[in-house]
Amino acid sequence: MIVCADDFGMAESIDQAVLELVARGKLTAVSCAVSHPACRADSIKTLLAHAAKMDVGLHLVLTDEARPLVDSPTGSLCNGDGFYKFGPLLCRSWFRHLNREEIKIEIAAQYDRFNTLAGRRPDFIDGHLHVHQFPVIREAVLDFICEVPRTERPYVRNTRMSPAQIIRTGPSLPKNILIGRPGSVFRRKALRRGLATNTGFAGIYNYAPGSEFSTLFGTFLASLRLPNDILVVHPGAEPWRKREYDALLNWNPGPLMPNRFVWNRK
Repeated sequence: MIVCADDFGMAESIDQAVLELVARGKLTAVSCAVSHPACRADSIKTLLAHAAKMDVGLHLVLTDEARPLVDSPTGSLCNGDGFYKFGPLLCRSWFRHLNREEIKIEIAAQYDRFNTLAGRRPDFIDGHLHVHQFPVIREAVLDFICEVPRTERPYVRNTRMSPAQIIRTGPSLPKNILIGRPGSVFRRKALRRGLATNTGFAGIYNYAPGSEFSTLFGTFLASLRLPNDILVVHPGAEPWRKREYDALLNWNPGPLMPNRFVWNRK
């Protein structure tokens, strides 16, 4: 099982929480939002000091939390001031009002930015708010990865969840359907292209003030048993992030000791 922290580089408080958990062996993957202004080479280099025991990947940001790296304010991804917010981007995606080649160019820019900051390629690629799995965007992501030399290709995250997993989420049911269904489609498309991706996935809930992550954490762990299953977490200083951080800090993995992605290159 892989335990992956998202959003590294979005805030110093997130970086501090992630680095502490990495040092304590509670994380085996970290996803870096390199297009965010707060993401710096020195923080990524500190993270890479632990690279022998973890994966470090690219967290594609295509929503308004960051600015595009490619100057295209009138492009299909942008509204004139930068990226669209999540809702409008989702609508544009489902109605196919996005340009596949334009998205590939932005992905390439963020990939190159990772290489510049880290001095190496990413081990994996995923997307902020999981938008990398939405129509048009997913085709651009898969196109881009297929153009990377086979022995250097990153693995890619999918958010496919079983019907039982989705049903057990209670108040988070609509969110899990919204995220899990595109994950199933994305996984099929990735496998058809011969790309490496995770087996199982967990970690989605509604982040509401009353959500007890310590309880959800056990449910998530119980649903993941294979080496390439992924649990996604978001440690940091905000109240909901702090609850995740505390649960991870106090977690004794025991026989469920997390691992890196297990490759089986053909």
